Amino acid sequence: MSNLLNVYLKDMKSSIKFDTKDFMKVLDNIDRQLDTVIIESLKEMGQELLKMSNKIVPVDTGALKKSGKIEVVGAEVTVGYYEEYAAIIHEKLSLHLKNGQSKYLEDPLKTNLSLWQRIFAKNIEKIL
Repeated sequence: MSNLLNVYLKDMKSSIKFDTKDFMKVLDNIDRQLDTVIIESLKEMGQELLKMSNKIVPVDTGALKKSGKIEVVGAEVTVGYYEEYAAIIHEKLSLHLKNGQSKYLEDPLKTNLSLWQRIFAKNIEKIL
């Protein structure tokens, strides 16, 4: 029987007792693990985003694509491209690109919301 729920049979009657102490222990354990799960989820999402973005980032010399990386600082995960012209190519929709496209980070981020949810849900389930 679960530590959270105790069923008592007494004089042919039954009752259920919820033990809040055990329940609070479970919640404390989840809380201690939650920060780690969030960071790990964001890292995994960042890796997927970079992989998707690399498929559509414009390539001329390859320098822009090679500059793509994931940075993790504390509780923050950043996915970006670090050539000096990266923002111009990303934002300027009027550019006539031979291959690839502008919004090479934003588009995969927005079009894969269900994937981000699945990644987070999968990782959260590990601590429940």
